[in-house]
Amino acid sequence: MLFPLPASGRLTTPDGAQIPYTQIGEGPLPVVLILGVNDGLDTVDMLTITPLLIWLYSPRARSQRLLCLSRRQPIPPGYRVEQHAEDLLWALKQLQWGPTVVEGLSAGGPIAQWMAVKGSDLVRGLILSSCPHYANEHTQALCHSWIGQAQRGEWAALRWSLTYYTFTPNYWLEILDPFAKTFWPSALVGPFLDPIRKPRYPERFERLVTPLLSLDNRSILPTIGCPTLVIGGEEDRVIDASVQREMAQLIPNSRLKIYPGYGHGNSFVNPDYPQEVERFLREVIAPTR
Repeated sequence: MLFPLPASGRLTTPDGAQIPYTQIGEGPLPVVLILGVNDGLDTVDMLTITPLLIWLYSPRARSQRLLCLSRRQPIPPGYRVEQHAEDLLWALKQLQWGPTVVEGLSAGGPIAQWMAVKGSDLVRGLILSSCPHYANEHTQALCHSWIGQAQRGEWAALRWSLTYYTFTPNYWLEILDPFAKTFWPSALVGPFLDPIRKPRYPERFERLVTPLLSLDNRSILPTIGCPTLVIGGEEDRVIDASVQREMAQLIPNSRLKIYPGYGHGNSFVNPDYPQEVERFLREVIAPTR
């Protein structure tokens, strides 16, 4: 192995919930990762059982020390994005982690925004990757669709839909497009796959996604004082690039990087993404170390 295996655990909050975490790499640049709605299906400590996190973040593990944080489990009904941010700031203090850069991916971005506002002593920089600051009609419609699939127990179709919207266009999944639309989520196949793909906490996904329907962080973005990188893909079919451009305009000390030809999975498939993040980290962290 080029770096130690991920170290995982769970913190118990004062009210008895648990916050799963996983650390990857031992580099000098600290980064906190907050994942998107997939955190509603598999918490980060569960993902560590598979090679997924290692495969995704191994290119960054040599120079960075990545702390992946999940939302609390269980998530109470009506739990707000702001409350998730308070949980994760508490977790950083318990783990004695910081100051750091917080990287919010997709639905993790709004939490990262609140962390920068509420925890300016811990958050030295902010990376907002393919994420929104408010939910427009298109994003709301997608969330409603995914919530409906979760409520009906259509776990195979839900997981496929999340993957499909993340990794298209211009990626190898387009080769499977006809197969995906006619076979994978079909009524014939779904009932056999749904029990296999059912998450450990079936209610978690709906409770995580529902607050995103009324998300509106526009009023807090001008109060973010740390350096911020807003980064995404021009072809994003979950969070429109125009939303990301508006977000960058509202954050005083921010810069915008939108890649043509990439979609919502920009952070996973764009070879320049790790390099752009590395440059930002060295600008923000290295000079003050």
